[in-house]
Amino acid sequence: MTYQVLARKWRPNTFDEVVGQDYVVKALKGALDLEKLPHAFIFSGTRGTGKTTLARILAKAINCSNSKKKSQPCRKCDSCLSIENGSAIDFQEVDAASRRGVEETKELLDSVPYLPTSSPFKIYLLDEIHMLSKESFNSLLKTLEEPPEHVVFLFATTEIDKVPPTVLSRCVQFNLSAMKVDNIKNQLQLIFDEEKIKYDDNSLIKLSSLARGSMRDALTLSEKVISFSEGKITEKKVEELMGLPSSELIQSILKSIIGRDSKKLIENIEEVKINFYDPEQILIDLLSLIQEVALSQFDEKADLSDLSIEPQNLQLIYDLGISNLEYFKLSPKPESLLTMTFLKMIAFLPESSKKKSLNTNKDETDFSWPEDFSNLDLTKLTAQFMSHASMIEYHDSEMHFGINQERLNIITKNQIKEVEDALSILLKKKLKVSFKPSDLTETPFEFEKIRSQKESKQAEDDLKKDSSLNEMLEKFDGKIKKVSKI
Repeated sequence: MTYQVLARKWRPNTFDEVVGQDYVVKALKGALDLEKLPHAFIFSGTRGTGKTTLARILAKAINCSNSKKKSQPCRKCDSCLSIENGSAIDFQEVDAASRRGVEETKELLDSVPYLPTSSPFKIYLLDEIHMLSKESFNSLLKTLEEPPEHVVFLFATTEIDKVPPTVLSRCVQFNLSAMKVDNIKNQLQLIFDEEKIKYDDNSLIKLSSLARGSMRDALTLSEKVISFSEGKITEKKVEELMGLPSSELIQSILKSIIGRDSKKLIENIEEVKINFYDPEQILIDLLSLIQEVALSQFDEKADLSDLSIEPQNLQLIYDLGISNLEYFKLSPKPESLLTMTFLKMIAFLPESSKKKSLNTNKDETDFSWPEDFSNLDLTKLTAQFMSHASMIEYHDSEMHFGINQERLNIITKNQIKEVEDALSILLKKKLKVSFKPSDLTETPFEFEKIRSQKESKQAEDDLKKDSSLNEMLEKFDGKIKKVSKI
């Protein structure tokens, strides 16, 4: 028996078998059951989303002679069978890409006035209609506006923007969305189970992602992997066959960047070169991993292990990657561009960049008012006010602050509410805040002042230890001068 590829064998034959286009299916079934059928449809969307498939199912439903519901073609009558095997006289499928000339379109339109031979309607399906010439489109307009009652036009296109507005205005348009990864994965799982093909879950996820929203691409890739896998499809075999970097390599690259380990990073880049991986795809995969890490930082149960990093620094390296991504198509040496992108990420990344999670969930034992003040989401005026407040007591759901009498006199109820809300968000529980006069100096303002002085002193000591700088100062009779911040 002749082998039939999966994409053809598993092409949907009824509306119920169509995956990932629920709203389109619902609209078409409703029009059929209510017998309110427009005379022209146009299906648009990226490749492999079901445009031609839906058009063929619609044609069967329109001309089916045995169905109890118009939206459920029987697939047993002569009309249904002839459409499925391509022998229908009253259903003409035309490839507009190869028959785009005006003479060929006129030849097609010449048959429109004649009644169907054995079906209720004569149906014309024009695939890739955007390929028609301007003259061909113009010749369609009059017939498309006022077709005979026995004619239905079905159009499919991947480039809806190239179809003239005059044609679009005469059709009911359905935009088919790219299929979600989960929909593709579930369909692949169903097909593999029926075909008795062994697989692991990660291989399905990888194939579904590679398909980029196209079910046909997913099945075509699957054919390739099945031939290569010798018994069982695994994620490793998918990566090997498609020339994709392993998830371990991408994680290793991100760990190297976070840890500022340029030596390990160079080793990773050498692995990329040796295996002839696409440098642009490496960066895209890295950006996807960064996105996963960023989302996991909002989950207090997430185990980030070696991929933990301050959120602002994670955003920084993501922005650097995105900004360099556009240059790969212009670069004569993509490998060098990838290397410089990674080194730029390390160069811009602060030395102290690790953090477990955005959800700190602090309690009374690890909360430090002067240190944690900067984590509060306050308006500028309220933040300035609270920077001069000292925490006197924190117990259970109450926090008491001290502040000098002059400032205490000007605080408003709205500011107190703002402080309570900000602290409640940080500490993950409802807090009540109160103030009383106090001259305590353990305030965020004083804490920042002391920290700044320590940094300045450390920087001065480091400069004094710099032998090259000392030689220059001695040679030119120079001095190190302190400059205060403005």
